[in-house]
Amino acid sequence: PHLSNSSISCPNQIVHDFEDGVDFSVWGGGEGGILTYDEPSGTLTETNLERSWQGFRLDFTKFTMDCPITQDATYLVTIRLKIEDPTLEDGAVSICETNNHKDHCPKLGRSIVKAEGKGWLYDKEVNLLPSSIGRNNEWFTFATEWTWDETDLTNTVGQVFYLENFKPGQIIHMDEFQFELPSPKSYAPVLDPCNELVVNGDAENADGRGWHHYPMWSDRTDRFIPTILEETVDGAVNKYWHIENRVWIGDSLRFHVNRQCFMLGSTYTVSLRARFTGKTHPVKYWFEIKGNTATKGYRYNKPLYCPSQSAADGWVTCSGDFVVDEYYEFTSSPEIILVTQDENDSTGYVDWE
Repeated sequence: PHLSNSSISCPNQIVHDFEDGVDFSVWGGGEGGILTYDEPSGTLTETNLERSWQGFRLDFTKFTMDCPITQDATYLVTIRLKIEDPTLEDGAVSICETNNHKDHCPKLGRSIVKAEGKGWLYDKEVNLLPSSIGRNNEWFTFATEWTWDETDLTNTVGQVFYLENFKPGQIIHMDEFQFELPSPKSYAPVLDPCNELVVNGDAENADGRGWHHYPMWSDRTDRFIPTILEETVDGAVNKYWHIENRVWIGDSLRFHVNRQCFMLGSTYTVSLRARFTGKTHPVKYWFEIKGNTATKGYRYNKPLYCPSQSAADGWVTCSGDFVVDEYYEFTSSPEIILVTQDENDSTGYVDWE
């Protein structure tokens, strides 16, 4: 509930899915942008984009005034977006991907309005990466993480999210904007935290209506972030993790494991289902758990090695058991990553679950 008014409910998430219309008291299009609502599809569309600073605007001041932001907590923003460029064929590569530079890609920013005399703070912007953007006129996910420190929250009287930096003449469509605290599905079960070391390893149960990468992460956010995609095979829908723009053997989605789960003598099963796209020659790969240990220094443990695999093999499952020994006595949460064999070679795209 609200801190001082019990009649106000403070949800863990705010969802604008446009199924029942658009609240134009909080949504805008930037100066000159024209917003329209398509009821049959439940989407918000903006046209008349001629300047880079035009795009969707969400004023979430009232929400944050009713339900104050928690300092230093991680919040998730998940946007389902489609960019329509009339100069391109449907399915064509966007200018963002063609130029392969964030300056040509849309960005999500947060503006914080301070009290009179305290200034206007543009404190954060996150560019959509060329490796994450969808093809022309196709839906894709723009997932980001946000925090507010003491400076962000002191003397603040207004807050706005803005999505901009589109090419003149493009038409943008939004199917959903979700703002939330991570739910229990982003954490190991409280009653059985060590049954599965990796949370949502199969990409089937994510926050952000199933599309946010949290708690997976990337150590090279300038090149890629983990992305959830889906495909339909024999009538069944399968979601999976997707990584592209890999240029190093350790470019992988990453996950911090609970170090207390590595109890000496316990046995764990590692199972990895992977697919390499664009890889014409076979490549070996392995599963790695790395971090500082109490007595063995920094360790790169490799509990699972997998045989050579190429794009022609499609999805391949590799699995095996390992026994926890003193090399797994980590002093902090270790990272789990996938590593490929081919140092100094573009490793194409990798899908895994």
